[in-house]
Amino acid sequence: MDSENARLANSNGERFSDCNKERNCNKERRALGMGEMPFEIARAAIEKYAAERDVSGKRLLREVIPSTMGEPLLYSHFDELLELCGALGLPLNLTTNGTFPGKWGSDAGMELLLRSCRDIKVSFLASEQFGGWKANVEKLVRVRDKLRGNADADCADVDACCTKVDCARAVNAKCAGIAKSRIAESRSAGTAKSRIATVSLQVTLHKKNLRDVPALVEWGTAIGIDRIKWNPVVFLSIAPRELREMYGIDSTQLQNLRDKLQTELRSQKLKHEGSLFFNRSAGLCPVGGKCESCPFADEVWVWPDGHEDHCPNPERRWGCF
Repeated sequence: MDSENARLANSNGERFSDCNKERNCNKERRALGMGEMPFEIARAAIEKYAAERDVSGKRLLREVIPSTMGEPLLYSHFDELLELCGALGLPLNLTTNGTFPGKWGSDAGMELLLRSCRDIKVSFLASEQFGGWKANVEKLVRVRDKLRGNADADCADVDACCTKVDCARAVNAKCAGIAKSRIAESRSAGTAKSRIATVSLQVTLHKKNLRDVPALVEWGTAIGIDRIKWNPVVFLSIAPRELREMYGIDSTQLQNLRDKLQTELRSQKLKHEGSLFFNRSAGLCPVGGKCESCPFADEVWVWPDGHEDHCPNPERRWGCF
């Protein structure tokens, strides 16, 4: 790959001019995504977008998604990221493999994550290789329930009462404490409610785990999972035929699963979402353009070197053009 193509690929995602060099192209493009993002880059990007407002003065940045290309809880600056987002009143949308390394596996660590995030998605893929996956998910749900229960038990109508300044002077010490905390949170984050994250499962559907779907729905419902995101596997253009045959799911199988999740596997307690239910198949996404129906159109992807991308399709980065 010549230096000009390298510059274009790194700066604005322009297509490579010579597809005959696909092996070298992909090797170089993979290298662009490797390594830890310096925290200065993360801070600059978050502060930049956190400062933007619409015409009414409302902040445009809704949440921060820390890495979809690695385990975010292994990021050496994750504590700093939490502090920064907390100071700006921004929730995180966290996707983790469910190993919860180090302090994040403790009750206190999980509580911090649940208070800092809007949603915590645990990838089902890790369950195939990590024996403690299910126990960790169950623990996360227990900590979530404890936090929700404590909040509800402190006041008969916490959300109605404990957002008012007068409640901070209440005789009920617990209620007054909640009120003070929520008033401070409201001023910094622009919200009057204490936030406890939802817990979701993120499932990459492939031929080998289709049989696990009913049991997974039953287990998720039983322990109190809030949502399951079902995302059919998508292959890069360079994926070998053997891989497609081993893991690919045809349209009939996907339609049968959709019907099942909306009928016999439907639950009032558990939401079913994800690209399985998109009107447009992810495999048909036009590479290079900004599709009007793209569910990721409002997202900005920031790479470790600081350059930005507005298309999440992995074909742009690792496929062959």
